[in-house]
Amino acid sequence: MNAATGIEGRRSRRHPVHGNPAVIDMMAERTLGRVLDLSAGGLKLLLAAPLVVDTLYQVKFELPMADGSRQEIVAGIQVLDPRVEAGLSCAGARFIHLEGAGARRIVQWLRVQEA
Repeated sequence: MNAATGIEGRRSRRHPVHGNPAVIDMMAERTLGRVLDLSAGGLKLLLAAPLVVDTLYQVKFELPMADGSRQEIVAGIQVLDPRVEAGLSCAGARFIHLEGAGARRIVQWLRVQEA
């Protein structure tokens, strides 16, 4: 977001994710971090350990839905912008692959957030 104008400079609006679900690296079977917010194009992570820019990961996380269920999302992500914000290590990541059901779940979740 541009601090001077208050305008979001992204293609898709971000929305905070309740409960900050853990993001698991499926290849190494370790936690990369927790989802802070989510958009149609990617997510922001609170990192468990530093990540390298442009690194690709196959990840999974459970997205809390409006009906109280938790739906597993499996995605390929690319780390874009590791940084420290308010003393916390964070990183932006873009989706480079979303399996069909996961993409539909994210669209459904976003519709509820934007209603």
